[in-house]
Amino acid sequence: MYNTTIFISSVAQDSLSPIRKIVFEELKNMGHEPIRFEDTMQYIHQDAVRIIRPQIKQSLVKHLSERRKEPDSM
Repeated sequence: MYNTTIFISSVAQDSLSPIRKIVFEELKNMGHEPIRFEDTMQYIHQDAVRIIRPQIKQSLVKHLSERRKEPDSM
């Protein structure tokens, strides 16, 4: 099974924090690589796009690399 990096975005509702924590732990237990907004972003500022772009690129490169390793299903 291939693991997947999943970015769990922040939410404006604090009441969803416990659910997000459970989802994070379940994804981790399933062998995936969840990333929580609050764990990767120390604060929000004007350059948020610049900060998160490398993380998205790293995730995309990893995904494409793993896809190339998959046997052709056709």
